[in-house]
Amino acid sequence: MIIDAHTHLLDGDVDKFVADLDGEGVDGALLFTLKGFSGDYRSSNTELAQKAREYPDRLFPFMTVHPADERAALDEMKRAKYDLGMKGIKLHPWLQAFSPLDPRVYSVVESAIELELPIVFHDGTPPFTQPLLFGYLAHLYPEARIILGHGGLRDMWQDAIRVAELHQNITICACGLTQESLAVTVQRIGADRIMFGSDYPFGGSERLRLALRQVESLEVSLDQRQQLLSKTAARVVGIS
Repeated sequence: MIIDAHTHLLDGDVDKFVADLDGEGVDGALLFTLKGFSGDYRSSNTELAQKAREYPDRLFPFMTVHPADERAALDEMKRAKYDLGMKGIKLHPWLQAFSPLDPRVYSVVESAIELELPIVFHDGTPPFTQPLLFGYLAHLYPEARIILGHGGLRDMWQDAIRVAELHQNITICACGLTQESLAVTVQRIGADRIMFGSDYPFGGSERLRLALRQVESLEVSLDQRQQLLSKTAARVVGIS
């Protein structure tokens, strides 16, 4: 089984999206918004959840909110979980322009813990997305399930490894890592703390194929490969 732990539904054509996953042998996907990071996230959450319901065993939608909205953001988290059935939360401090160390973010993290929701943070493109910042959040909230959405990308992957070594509640999504940095990350923190992700449809099918080839080219055991491709995401997110 393969679960792509980092995708976005951009045009709303969920049938084509799933057909594209089928073409590369991908069985399921964690599904994020894009327009919700800069627009009406409440309506974006509703739309994403409705689209995902067309493939309930394959598409697992994540909500977004803006921490600056304070109580309204926390209320939306409850609605998105209980009314819409969303599986987690994706925050993008770079596009949404907030610091992870803003106390209003702490309230979102506390609510995510209460609601038993994992949190994916975009990381690797400063400002506000340095892995060390999320390491501090993981230190403050060891109960939180924090996912670094890009494992530090090309410039901060070593920092991502370091914070994951220090904090067991951090998982890395290997979306955008090089072959070398992915191999080192697996060696340092273990396949059971890393999940496959492509950022599809950005880069098209070729990017998805490249991300799959990176995992398949690793010198790891069959069990480790299964951890990377599906088991870690299923465990962290709660997918049966």
